[in-house]
Formats: sequence, structure tokens, C-alpha cells
Amino acid sequence: MTDDAERFFELRDSFDRDAQLYRHAAAQPLPTEHTHATGVITVGIDDGDVVEVSLTEAWRDEFAPDELGSVIVQTFQQLMIDRAGAWAQNVDEAGEQEYRATPTPPVGDSLAARVHQAVEDDPDRGAALTTVLENVLGVLDDISQNIDETFSAAFRRGRTVTTTAAGGHRDVNVEVTAGGELVGVSFDDSWIRSANAATITRELNHALAQARERTTLAASHPLEGTPLARYQQYADDPDSFLRYLTGKD
Repeated sequence: MTDDAERFFELRDSFDRDAQLYRHAAAQPLPTEHTHATGVITVGIDDGDVVEVSLTEAWRDEFAPDELGSVIVQTFQQLMIDRAGAWAQNVDEAGEQEYRATPTPPVGDSLAARVHQAVEDDPDRGAALTTVLENVLGVLDDISQNIDETFSAAFRRGRTVTTTAAGGHRDVNVEVTAGGELVGVSFDDSWIRSANAATITRELNHALAQARERTTLAASHPLEGTPLARYQQYADDPDSFLRYLTGKD
């Protein structure tokens, strides 16, 4: 039991140091917009991952109407490449620093406090503590063994599940993945040939906002359909997690 407890706290400290590293990296800025080489299309993304597009009237001098949608998607993709590169650099720079595990915070009225109380209330405290430690280590092992497959499943879902939203006058359609990646933009052929840049920009951004709202709702259960799906239940219902950890479930 002593070895299990020591392993548990070593894992906790390791996760804590990793969390500090990624928090430090996440605090660094990322590119928020990319302008196409022609200068006529700019795609931006804000802190809430809301995508917005801006066009100038000169876009017609550079692209045919049926080319505009694909070029907007390409510009978005380049912004994502820029952000991924900056994130990787931020992680590398954060990794050059030394991180010390923070002290275990006071449990207070937390899940940990409730687990502790459940152990204290058990007539056989030793057996109860062993059960909790075994189940905690089981959770950590389960996550460690299935995190790659879970990530892959979520990634595949993000690549294949799409949401289509129409602009205010149904002249613009955008297609985004479950992860919010813009993969398609299309326009009504007759409308795009006469609409000015400001109108196109407004209707396009309206459709993007609609799509973002729908994908945000779809992402409220990110573990659904993955090997770690049961932990979504535990996140939604801490009482069930308590029962599991204490062997009462």
C-alpha cells in the first residue's frame, strides 16, 4: 500500500509539472489572423475560436466568383498552420524552464474530501483505502492506455462530422467540422456575382457564427464514442465517480 501511495503522488507531481508547462505555453500569444497573398481576403480567429472573414472589393480582380469559397478555406488553413507552428514553439520554449510540483491543495469540500470521509467512515479503513488507491491507479492506467485511441477517435470525428449553416438570406453556406475547422464555403452563384464585399462579409460571418454555435453544442460531450466515454459520465456526475472510487458502484 505504501508503494501504491508513493506511485500515486509521483504521478500527481508529474501531471502537475506537465500542466504548468502547458499552462505557460497556452498563456503565450498565437497568430490571430492571416491575409491572403493577394491582400483581398483576411481570416481571423478570436479568443473564443470564432472565425471571421473580411473581403475587400478588389477580390473580383483576383478570383472568379466560383473560386472565392475555396480560397477562403485555404486562407483559414494557412492561419491554422501558423497557429500550430507558434504553439509548438511556445511549448518548446516553455519546456526549457524548470517546474516544481505545487503542494497538494487543501481538499475542502471537494471530491477528494468526500473520498477521504468515505474511507474514514468505513469500518475497515485499511481495506477501504486500498480499494480507493487501486481504483485511482486503475483510472490513471486506463487513461494512459487509451488516451491515444481516444484522441484519434475524437480527431476522426472532428474530420468527418460537419455542420452546415446558411447565411441570413441563405446565399452563403459554410461547412465546419466538430472541432470548428472550416472545410467548405459556398455561395449562391447569381447572388455572389452581384453582392458587394461588405454584404458577402456580413452574410459569411453570420453563417460562421451559426456553425460555431452548433458545433459548440455538439462538443459538450467530447468523450462520447471514445474508449474513455465513461469518464464523461463521471465528469457530469461526481457522485458516480465517488461510488466508483470507493468500490460502491
